[in-house]
Amino acid sequence: RRTERIVITEHELVLERLSEAQGREEQRFVRRWVRVDLEEDRERELIGGLYLVSGATRTAIGTFLPPSERRELAGQLKAALAIPRI
Repeated sequence: RRTERIVITEHELVLERLSEAQGREEQRFVRRWVRVDLEEDRERELIGGLYLVSGATRTAIGTFLPPSERRELAGQLKAALAIPRI
């Protein structure tokens, strides 16, 4: 009942959300300024929230995913953002 789609272009990252309760939402981030932040306690092997951070904006993503999938998504996003041009 909730969907998130992330599109990374040469210049931006676009987060599209669709939910029954809130309808369609879209957020755009300048690619060079956005970073991926995964809350992780490695000593206790706990995975927390996953966020897109740009300046003072901190947007939670993948809240409906299990911890292992949030970790995998964080790695994939970091790798995709590190590629100079898509």
